[in-house]
Amino acid sequence: MLIGTRSLAADWPAGIPIDEFPISYWCGPMPEFATLERYREIKEAGFTFVMPMCAGADVELNRKILGFCQQVGLKAFVADGRMPLGVPDDAAKKRIDAIVADYAKHPAFLGYHLVDEPGAGAYPALGQTVAYLKEKDPEHPAFINLLPNHCPLAALGTKTYEEYLSRYVKEVRTPFFSYDNYFSALPKPEPRRVWVENLEIARKVSLEARTPFWQIILVTQHFGYASPTIADLRYEAFQTLAYGGRGVLWFTYWSPEATDKTAKWRHAMIDPAGKRDPHFDEVRTVNGELQALGRELLRAESLAVTQMKQGAVDVTLGRFKAADGATLLFVANADRSSGAADVAVPVAGDKAEQFDIHERAWKPIQVDRVDDKPVVKVSLTAGGGALLRWR
Repeated sequence: MLIGTRSLAADWPAGIPIDEFPISYWCGPMPEFATLERYREIKEAGFTFVMPMCAGADVELNRKILGFCQQVGLKAFVADGRMPLGVPDDAAKKRIDAIVADYAKHPAFLGYHLVDEPGAGAYPALGQTVAYLKEKDPEHPAFINLLPNHCPLAALGTKTYEEYLSRYVKEVRTPFFSYDNYFSALPKPEPRRVWVENLEIARKVSLEARTPFWQIILVTQHFGYASPTIADLRYEAFQTLAYGGRGVLWFTYWSPEATDKTAKWRHAMIDPAGKRDPHFDEVRTVNGELQALGRELLRAESLAVTQMKQGAVDVTLGRFKAADGATLLFVANADRSSGAADVAVPVAGDKAEQFDIHERAWKPIQVDRVDDKPVVKVSLTAGGGALLRWR
């Protein structure tokens, strides 16, 4: 069992809507594909905000993308090559001032993307940039993505991974933190356990620091990572939700093949020619489920995470306290290799409800007795999840 604390709702980042679960991606459409139709396609896939393209963009292209986002009802984090990673002098401040002037007043602007996967040695300088951005534009957060727990300590720059995350939230002070980990897509149980341990540590740091965490999870096959099935995609998303994650990003939307030759990239949601991979429809399906379930948990307090086994089925139970005092239990199937599984889940009292993700409504569910203890039976797809509530 892991520790819990008060709700994070009061500390939710300025500018990030708390009435929708944050869902985005890594690697937006390439510059030659930056069209209104392509950003409608992003909206269609169930994303709630836009991240930069991996090819980079100048001010003109960034503002063009913001215009598309405004038309389709999305907002965007923007990466700008002028952004200094530190504020050592007035020249750096003037660069930040210019960036703020170019984007801050655009209605589709969400925030500033600074850097990917820094070591802890970069935190003091990054903290300067974040603080100055907050001074000049308090309504738009900075986004920095962090390393996973399987990186060497030399890369992290700390003695432990927990220290790496804890120092970040204390020294850099963005209103949320993000990290990426794709070890769930490796075939052996050891790296998969490392993936779960990353969630455990992120949750612990998040609750102690009252800072929401997001996780970047895998779509695109590369290096030794397999191409995920839809059960794998559900597993990644719903385990994140069970551990109290407040946002999910998919790696990647567009194929990085044109800009990154370090790997053979296969099965991104959109291939280099702009064609949809089968992963597009799969992620769109999972995004719809994730949005429905995640929205119910955004204002809730994460109390505990436990593991339960019924027969051959491993289940993760994430327990939350809703803003109105109700108990929420998110049941996430940790088995992604078999079909649907029926599991009996313990509840409290004789009345309970289950959230219907299709109708987005709470409905009564039958409470039975097993060994004189109240339980409800829920059906879980492989890697899938269900949300219960009682008072």
